[in-house]
Amino acid sequence: MTKSLNKLLVQRYWKYLLLVVIVISGMAFMDAFSGIKNWQAVEQNQSRPEEREYFESRLKDDDTEVPGKVAYYDFKSGEEKFTDDFEEYKKSELQFTVRSYNTEEYAVNEFYSESSFYLVIILMVVGFLSFFLDLKTHFNTLLFSSRFTRKDIFIRKKVLISGTLLVTLLLTKLIGVWVLKLAIPSEHFLVDMGPMMISVVTSTITLMTVYEIFAFAGMIMGEWVTAIGTLVAFWFSLPMASDAIDRLVIIVKHYILGYSMREIDQGSWLDNGFVTYLNDSPFDMKNVILLLVVIAILIISAIYLYNKMGLDNNNEYLVFNGLKRPIQWVMISYITVILATTGITDHLYVSNIEFSWIGFALKVAFSLVLSYLLSQGLIYRKFKLGTKSIDLTRK
Repeated sequence: MTKSLNKLLVQRYWKYLLLVVIVISGMAFMDAFSGIKNWQAVEQNQSRPEEREYFESRLKDDDTEVPGKVAYYDFKSGEEKFTDDFEEYKKSELQFTVRSYNTEEYAVNEFYSESSFYLVIILMVVGFLSFFLDLKTHFNTLLFSSRFTRKDIFIRKKVLISGTLLVTLLLTKLIGVWVLKLAIPSEHFLVDMGPMMISVVTSTITLMTVYEIFAFAGMIMGEWVTAIGTLVAFWFSLPMASDAIDRLVIIVKHYILGYSMREIDQGSWLDNGFVTYLNDSPFDMKNVILLLVVIAILIISAIYLYNKMGLDNNNEYLVFNGLKRPIQWVMISYITVILATTGITDHLYVSNIEFSWIGFALKVAFSLVLSYLLSQGLIYRKFKLGTKSIDLTRK
């Protein structure tokens, strides 16, 4: 029975998965070969007589920090250095790194960059469609009427799609790194391979978290327009939500816990964390653990819900009636935190601005009302105002 289920799912998804594998692999190899080509172009350019002449003209410039020498950044020592030797300067221009170091005076050439933004978009789309498309094309009806249990269907489907994506991401990132290492001369390749190999895993975990979030959303939502609109709004509002959390932390520490502004860390709670690209910087283990926990919760919750999925609410905003109220409270909290915290820390940095608890309370009240109306309209399609009820579905 397992073999026949696997065969059915492979027949259903193999063309889509093959396309995704080709696109992800193509992007990874294009990024690697583009990095190599960029480095080779700079190497050829540095061999031109004009570059030596330009270097010598800079040595005669009296407006330099050290007269008679040119500044450059030494990646190995992590320090700014000065030289009057063109060959030493030329070598500094060919330092191949995956980090960007910039100052007002100089910048290390950034030859390689990964198409992580497009990877995220691809995984968002694939994740959402992996369950949503089966709902809208009635493939779920075929699966649920078969002899296979829903638990088996979910697990086999998850192994097929998630497994394919996981292996593809790991292999393409790993191969891309080694292509760069083999193509760039070792004296110029200044990437720390230990942390780099770790980032292959950590960046893949981050990307798979994106996939699982959108796969879960695609399983519980039932309308094309509102589902896509909600997910796009959620994704692009994440930076605002992160800033809102940072502002709340500052307010709590300053006013409730009594910290001075000097004692409060001004960095974002997302710093050193959820990266989707390759790098050889230190990583934060607690963020990796958090992502793994999120993935586990999403998969366990999805298995539970998939066993209870019906075919009656296929055209509603949420397929599961039991999720309507919890999702509404999540939406209300999310929107309120973003709107109500906007500008609440400005007075701590600008002397002519005063903080008002009354004003803050009014912003919270306004945000609650606005988010309630929005969530009520999306999820329930009706409003109750006193004894009157407005039904948005009524024609």
